[in-house]
Amino acid sequence: KSSRGPEGNVMIDLYEVAGIKGMFLANKKVQKQVKTFITYNKGRDWRLLEAPTTDLRGKDLHCLLPYCSLNLHLNVAQNPYTSGNIGSKDSAPGIIVASGNVGPELKMDKDNPTGSMFIS
Repeated sequence: KSSRGPEGNVMIDLYEVAGIKGMFLANKKVQKQVKTFITYNKGRDWRLLEAPTTDLRGKDLHCLLPYCSLNLHLNVAQNPYTSGNIGSKDSAPGIIVASGNVGPELKMDKDNPTGSMFIS
């Protein structure tokens, strides 16, 4: 599930991960940058989402928190027959498929609007 709030609000998107109670992902606006945060305890403690250490080719990404993190698009398709930018299932706890980017903030690129694909 995803809820979209006004950008003037600190939290922009909230996604409840299926199959793991209390686990949520959220996009928050921090100093005019949108960043993805994760919680494992229903929102009591939030931290930046750690990026993978290497890309698919094995090249080091050199992404160190808090200056660089994994940022995900948390939009969920309203139509159950189409895919959104993120997905998880109760039948596969811990598996999350999402699109986004590694860097200081969530990016929207005209040539690649969803960014790269990430699987937990």
